[in-house]
Amino acid sequence: MFVVEGLRTAVRQNFHFNKGRTSIGPNPRPGHPFGDTVTDCDGYRVKSNHQAHEDGLGHAVDLAFTPTADQSDPFAPTWPWDRFGERAVALGLKWGGHFPKKDLDHVELP
Repeated sequence: MFVVEGLRTAVRQNFHFNKGRTSIGPNPRPGHPFGDTVTDCDGYRVKSNHQAHEDGLGHAVDLAFTPTADQSDPFAPTWPWDRFGERAVALGLKWGGHFPKKDLDHVELP
């Protein structure tokens, strides 16, 4: 696996918020199993754990699987997301697969 994104500015968070909501930030994968919108956190009124906390660090990271000859989409639902989530939880992290709006590639500090 590899890190897709960790710490985000409010501007970057808002860009992700607009994916699937506006023509400014269209979702690059419409109809993807993860959903058409990426986040409910706009970066300003509602901050994401990807944004800096009082300690100056982001408390969330998004990961993906390294593409192979058999599977080129690093976010494909055929990857072992449940196993990834089980291991993240075993390490004491919160996994986005347990969120009401599934976010399988996301882990964060509790």
